[in-house]
Amino acid sequence: MSDCVDSNQQSFKYRTVRFAARSALVMVYIIVRILPLWAHRPLASALGLALHRFVKRNRTLVTRHMSLAYGDTLSQPEIEALALRCSRHMAMNIFEFIRFPAMNSRAILKAVTFEGEEHIQRALERNRGIIVLSAHFGNWEMLGAALVARGYELTVVRRDQNDGLANAMIQKQRDRKGIKTIPRDKPLFKQIVALLKANELVALIADQNAGSDGIFVDFFGTPVSTFKGPALFATVTGAPIVPIFMVREGYMKHRVAFRPPLEHETSGDNDRDILAITQACTTAIEDIIREHPEQWMWQHNRWKTDPPESPEN
Repeated sequence: MSDCVDSNQQSFKYRTVRFAARSALVMVYIIVRILPLWAHRPLASALGLALHRFVKRNRTLVTRHMSLAYGDTLSQPEIEALALRCSRHMAMNIFEFIRFPAMNSRAILKAVTFEGEEHIQRALERNRGIIVLSAHFGNWEMLGAALVARGYELTVVRRDQNDGLANAMIQKQRDRKGIKTIPRDKPLFKQIVALLKANELVALIADQNAGSDGIFVDFFGTPVSTFKGPALFATVTGAPIVPIFMVREGYMKHRVAFRPPLEHETSGDNDRDILAITQACTTAIEDIIREHPEQWMWQHNRWKTDPPESPEN
């Protein structure tokens, strides 16, 4: 009986929080659509401050994970300041997502610059397709739209949101911008191999905890469970892995940063190769986070899964 009551209380609490979050989002949506563009940045900054100060659970998660990553290199006041900058960045992402439906390809390209694009152009000359390595960094939703607007054929392997309404809104915008998607919980192998053989881009977001399905590599000095998808498809197809990230340079000002393909000499040991490539992917993500730490989604518990005590385990 007690378990049933606790379950009902948790369910009620979840519904209440979800209703409050949706109501707040509707209010922000109305404000963004009504007010002129010049008012968006200060309002987004104010929203970020409010999120940081009043949404305790979010602030606690962010500061805890930053402390895990930076250890003794940042003081607690420095971590708090970084967490506030992160909240303001996420608030700008929300504002930009609300503006997203009104943006055509020309408007998207006007808001974006491209750096290092020669890396992806040279990689496409191999005619093996490209595995795009990216993360929940910058305005990652606009990254896909920018690549499509630039003329690239892109498919994103997606993880659906728990909130059905939010998931439908996000997917609708992806469809409108011409971003093809494959749900992560469906059979992927044949589809991805076919796309790579057609010399297209397949984007894998590889910065989340993989739980028991992952392999452990180093991230900010700590072993973390990591999806091996990019490494697996690279070894099977020979497609190059090109890290690409969207870096915020202001409100509605972004830079697509193309990094050189991740090179790895095969050893003949498939497991060893996948581990080495997965480490290279994780290091590439860590590098961009270190450059702009306020632009990563620190709310996610990247360190959730503990490593086994020994290789035998």
